[in-house]
Amino acid sequence: QELRPRGLDIKQEELGDLVDKEMAATAAAIETAAARIEEMLSKARAGDTGVKLEVNERILGSCTGLMQAIHILVLASKDLQREIVESGRGAASPKEFYAKNSRWTEGLISASKAVGWGATVMVDAADLVVQGKGTFEELMVCSREIAASTAQLVAASKVKADKDSANLCKLQQASRGVTQATAGVVASTKAGKSQVEEK
Repeated sequence: QELRPRGLDIKQEELGDLVDKEMAATAAAIETAAARIEEMLSKARAGDTGVKLEVNERILGSCTGLMQAIHILVLASKDLQREIVESGRGAASPKEFYAKNSRWTEGLISASKAVGWGATVMVDAADLVVQGKGTFEELMVCSREIAASTAQLVAASKVKADKDSANLCKLQQASRGVTQATAGVVASTKAGKSQVEEK
């Protein structure tokens, strides 16, 4: 009994609850990350000056942009999932639909977890960079990783979507927004690195 892999412990009817819980946890992780960035920004404005302040403001501003883009993507993903469940379940309940399509559901859960975790890791990396303890490279890697996680969430979400769905279109737009925001973090971090090195 106790030797079974944890994944097998999930009863089929619990899968639907898990999707909702995971998506809510992801949204909460992103909100927490955004709040932490705001806090860091206030601290930087209070304690930093000159080039250091300019670099930190630019980097944290781009991180805020990325969190906002991810937040929009998570909401779009939830809307699309709701639509897929509504249109595909027939007389079944949403929980039954998630259970019947357990591989799709598990894909959503793991992708969602990765996005939430990625947001937390990225903010930790940003915090270290702003304090002068972390590397610029690490922050760039984290922002690319979170972009990859959101791409995984988009892929998992759209597997069962109607290709003409307006919600799918919104999700794909949100995905492009994340890609642009990630490029923004990478650009501001690179610029910051060269500014700091020139000093």
